[in-house]
Amino acid sequence: MRLTKETYQIFSQQKQKHFLLKGRAFQETYFPALIRLRAIPEQALEDNIANSYRWMEEQGRASEVLAVRLACARLCFGSYFMDAPRLSELAIRVRQQITEEITDKDTIRDYLAEHRDAWEIDHFKRNINSLWELATSHEVFDTEERRKRHAISTLLKTESPRSEDIQTHLYQALNQPLIDKYPVISEGAGQIRLLMFMAQFYDGIACFNDPLRPLWYGILDSGNEQQISQRLQKAFWG
Repeated sequence: MRLTKETYQIFSQQKQKHFLLKGRAFQETYFPALIRLRAIPEQALEDNIANSYRWMEEQGRASEVLAVRLACARLCFGSYFMDAPRLSELAIRVRQQITEEITDKDTIRDYLAEHRDAWEIDHFKRNINSLWELATSHEVFDTEERRKRHAISTLLKTESPRSEDIQTHLYQALNQPLIDKYPVISEGAGQIRLLMFMAQFYDGIACFNDPLRPLWYGILDSGNEQQISQRLQKAFWG
């Protein structure tokens, strides 16, 4: 049998598909409750493996092992966790593993185990009453920025104490995607931006562009402000 270019491509595709299926099965085996909690579809799990491997390739470390470890971190904390100030320690561990020899010692797994309460529980639903109070507050702010800073300060009170520096960086990280990635929202749509802001606080930066967060994924796709508002209201209040 001659190994033609076409035959090699078939072998390569089959190997890749096998890896994606194994990666999906790994997530389903070790994170079944989380997958059910967020209603994450099978295809999103496979795409998570593929995207994680592609990211590792871009870093010059094409490793299936590291791709699966990264995929698990993304599953727990969202596809864009590397940009989240509150998860800077996890991001550091990911980058360290890229430069180190691969061993059974997995500091990414250790981090996920140490912070199970951060991803096993649906903190968005747990704090829905506080979100309602913020969203319906009649307190007047002279700028939208002041309103958001008030919101993030209030939300952080439900967590462990944070320094002002973390609050500032968290605000910037949450706010920037709204400006850069979602320009469909007019400057006057303060309520919509506030809901988007709070959603990202609990379910990850850029969760509206994250297939691992089905509750929010695609809400902004229509580009129609009224439709976006309706879908956000439904996601928040049912």
